[in-house]
Amino acid sequence: MNEHGDMTIGNISQKMSLAFSTMTDLLHRMEKAGLVARVRSQKDRRVVKVHILRKGEEIVRDVLKARREYLGAVLDQMSREEVDQVDHALHLIADYMDKMKGHR
Repeated sequence: MNEHGDMTIGNISQKMSLAFSTMTDLLHRMEKAGLVARVRSQKDRRVVKVHILRKGEEIVRDVLKARREYLGAVLDQMSREEVDQVDHALHLIADYMDKMKGHR
């Protein structure tokens, strides 16, 4: 949601490859924690979108920063050849994931 703006629960569950019921439960807990809010669409009141709140944005930002720092520290310990191998493998995985999107 941080990248795509407000989204429906169905859209979020699809992007995360999670069952709708699992995503509903997760979002309910996030809503209780003050991380997200459910907002009715102004165009179609039947549509409910999930909006990330400031507290949720802060947590996402902090977690991503910590993960980047940790990954940077790990990569700093690796040789250039090892980093190139990891880079190649990640691109290969991403390519296969893109191909599989159409097979669901």
